Amino acid sequence: MEDGTALDARRLACFVAVAEELHFTRAAARLRLTQSALSQQIARLEGEIGVALLVRGSRRVSLTVAGAIFLEGARATLAQAGAAAEAARRAARGEVGQLALGFVEAAPMSILPRLVTRFRAACPDVHLGLVEMLTVDAAAAILTRRLDAALLRPMPETEELERLVLWREPYVVALPAQHPLAAAQSVPLAALRGEPFVATSPRMAGYVDSRFRGALARAGVRPHVVQEVNQLTAVAGLVGAGVGVALMPASATRLGMEGVIYRPLAGRNMPFAEMMLAWRRGETAPTVARLIAVARVLLAATPADAGRAASGVVGDPEAGVPG
Repeated sequence: MEDGTALDARRLACFVAVAEELHFTRAAARLRLTQSALSQQIARLEGEIGVALLVRGSRRVSLTVAGAIFLEGARATLAQAGAAAEAARRAARGEVGQLALGFVEAAPMSILPRLVTRFRAACPDVHLGLVEMLTVDAAAAILTRRLDAALLRPMPETEELERLVLWREPYVVALPAQHPLAAAQSVPLAALRGEPFVATSPRMAGYVDSRFRGALARAGVRPHVVQEVNQLTAVAGLVGAGVGVALMPASATRLGMEGVIYRPLAGRNMPFAEMMLAWRRGETAPTVARLIAVARVLLAATPADAGRAASGVVGDPEAGVPG
């Protein structure tokens, strides 16, 4: 055998069995081979390496000095091959590898912690990279493969993305603690006429605007935005400072900002916010498949409407939960 020639793993396994049993009959039974076939495999192995590995006696077998040394290497080679095979199987199951998951700012206040916790428990050896983005940027990043999936707000339908709604919740109005409406149990949109509004910047606020445009028009409210900021925490902070009022998803109440009172919106068919998981249509990456499977289990355990029900606010009674 020339140096560097790969040895047949089957023959290595045959040799290890004989070396451990020191008996051809027992080794053949262990491998479920005939004794003749086993003898042929050992003879071929010795021929390949050009060294006698076994001393064959009438009743038992013993290792040569070369055989004892070769046994250590054979075991290590088989163990390494077995580990490589198992690693490949785990990768095919999505249990190892990497996953880049995007998320919008509101996701950590709603479904992101639950999804990440469950995914890490199911796939502890997958490196999960988390990237905060706006919905439109996250969708583009999925299509260009900079992200594998993302938690984002609903957007216009596209054949290039699959989606699964994981969370649905009502909006609330955030009020300064001293505001007259803070004493109300709920606030109709019409009561916000003439109020100064704090809002996120137009590029970030597109989803909220799309949800409220019709409802505000019907209530006769034309929001006068006196301050635009880039983060929900900044919105809540400015509300607490008395700068104005704001429309925020109910999960924003978890911010616990000082000086802010949150009240549900009164009336039927009030807008609600959704959070969905999106990924490339036809995606074949095993880690993404595992993420989707975990998300579906999470959805079954915590229906998307749980966020709306938990708030005690009546949303759109006719809205279904896409599955």
